[in-house]
Amino acid sequence: RMTPCLRLQEGGFEAYARNETKNVIMFDTTWGTNRYNMKLGFFTTVGLNGETLILAAVIAMHETRSSFQWAFERFKECFKIPPAVIITDGDSGIIGACASQLPHTLRFACTWHLSLNFTTHIRPVLAFNWQVWHAVLNAWWRLAKQTDVSAKATFDDDFQKIVDVVAALKPKGTDTRATAKHAAAIKWLEWLRSVKHTWAACFTWAICTLGVHSTQVCARGVHARPRPFAH
Repeated sequence: RMTPCLRLQEGGFEAYARNETKNVIMFDTTWGTNRYNMKLGFFTTVGLNGETLILAAVIAMHETRSSFQWAFERFKECFKIPPAVIITDGDSGIIGACASQLPHTLRFACTWHLSLNFTTHIRPVLAFNWQVWHAVLNAWWRLAKQTDVSAKATFDDDFQKIVDVVAALKPKGTDTRATAKHAAAIKWLEWLRSVKHTWAACFTWAICTLGVHSTQVCARGVHARPRPFAH
């Protein structure tokens, strides 16, 4: 029976201690890319020169809330002080584990993962309306990257324009499958709006994230770079 394991990166504790209570970390996992089909996750941060620093790695059999809770609990035991900000994807297990193990840490959503989910949920509804699709996607990215605090006042109206475009393409006729897909897309957009404080830059920009808004840059990039770990 394979048991979960967390290992510290050499120098990780010193790098984390340097920022005291203002640490920003990213957490991301891969699927089973080894003979045991275990999941590999990295806790990473940004170094003094903008480089990616691995703090610790975790290996677990399953991507479940209990597994992530175990990982975050071990992280707290090792690094003592919880991070100020953690950036993750939208996995419900990770979100639940953050809420229970890091209740005072701000969790921001990885915009790269959100863009993938946006494509998954919205593009099929727009079918072959390529121009509409690109316009909608660009409109969402503008909202995601708009850092001007004044954009808060118009955010809901701007987001509603995206919803209205998608809503206007509601299938006609009796195709229940297409109708259900369209309804699911609208529901997902409403959920995305409800968590705007975790991804829209006009809400997150005032919080120090060391310039990182995605796990793709830091956490995922290290999966292809083997590094020595301390025992």
